[in-house]
Amino acid sequence: MLMMVQNIISFIPLILILTINVLSYGFFYGLLWSWGSSIVAASLVFIVVRYVFKSNLLNKVSVTLKGKVEQNGFTYVLLARIFPFFPTSLVNIGCGVTTIKYKDFLLATGLGNLVYFFVLSAVPFGILKGDPTFLLVILIAVIITFLMIRKFRRKSPTTVKNLAE
Repeated sequence: MLMMVQNIISFIPLILILTINVLSYGFFYGLLWSWGSSIVAASLVFIVVRYVFKSNLLNKVSVTLKGKVEQNGFTYVLLARIFPFFPTSLVNIGCGVTTIKYKDFLLATGLGNLVYFFVLSAVPFGILKGDPTFLLVILIAVIITFLMIRKFRRKSPTTVKNLAE
């Protein structure tokens, strides 16, 4: 339920929701629950905006940004999920207004949220656990993720800088 609220209006800090889930269900199941519920919530917002509110919101989205997202939808959503420069709710609503394919939205949301949620869940879990080996694994995972994203961005014609233009 909290994840649904967070995906509609992002006023609840995501780290708080992830920490509650990880502490309640353990690292693996807390991460899995957070990830799964975020995908369901993002999908619901996307679908409701696309089929109910699209005509009302269409003129509120920049034509330039809309065009770029429609051309490179998967990349934009993936970058927005991994590097949360924009609130989750704006990504969901913005994508619902564009013509991005639901499949691209869903895959990018799933992959991006998995990476981002893993990092956000691992930090409080590792700190609370106090296991130096676990903290080292987290650090290595963050570095590998950073290097993979950097390599992906070099090959991709779309960058975060292009998103702002």
